[in-house]
Amino acid sequence: MPKRPLLMIHGYNHRPGHPKHGPFRPSGNFDIWPRIFTDHEPLFLEWDSALQGRDMWRAMRHGCWNTYQFAYSRLAPAAVKQANDMLSAIDGPIDIVAHSLGTRVALLLLTWRPHAFGRVLLMNGAETISVADSIVRQYPRIKFKNVAVRTDDVVAGLGAWFEPRIGRHPCIGNGMTTRLPVENLKEVILDDPVQKDYYHRNHGWRINGDNPDSRGDHSYSFLNENNWPLLRALMADTL
Repeated sequence: MPKRPLLMIHGYNHRPGHPKHGPFRPSGNFDIWPRIFTDHEPLFLEWDSALQGRDMWRAMRHGCWNTYQFAYSRLAPAAVKQANDMLSAIDGPIDIVAHSLGTRVALLLLTWRPHAFGRVLLMNGAETISVADSIVRQYPRIKFKNVAVRTDDVVAGLGAWFEPRIGRHPCIGNGMTTRLPVENLKEVILDDPVQKDYYHRNHGWRINGDNPDSRGDHSYSFLNENNWPLLRALMADTL
């Protein structure tokens, strides 16, 4: 039986083919994820998500005051079209795993072709709660999984950078179920003591999204191999 396709979408500060910032670099998204989701056939969306600092002039030419805002407002929507073209010849169902700014690409893609997707796993998401909440509620047939980390300072900081509106815009990567529960959304907070205890007692997993040796541990959700059984179970929809 053929494996179900899994569209993999990396986040900010990536450039296809770049030796240091390419998504296929050692311990990068596209190096790790196929080892986690072995029951799926990987489809890689390599998109130019701007390089931090180096693309400042490019961002300014497009009316953006930093490279992250440029990636959020201009490059992520362009990646949606790229993904849509890439998937046009594939009959569903297709699943998605996305990290950081890749979650914005994933959520926007759903508004283009929601019928094509079954499960959507979002990790350390750099999309606002308000945007994500409206999309999740709009497509109740799709099963959303949000893996968040309360102590992800990278996501917490980005929420004040990528929008032209002044102020703080909370992101889903720090948790989004502060609102009313949504039936088609399952959220796991990797560094929440109650959830950590639950998954240890019931499944024997020692999940953790906070690397004690790093403040900017924005990718620890999937770099930490203790989380892999949880991520597999979420994608398999067995939790």
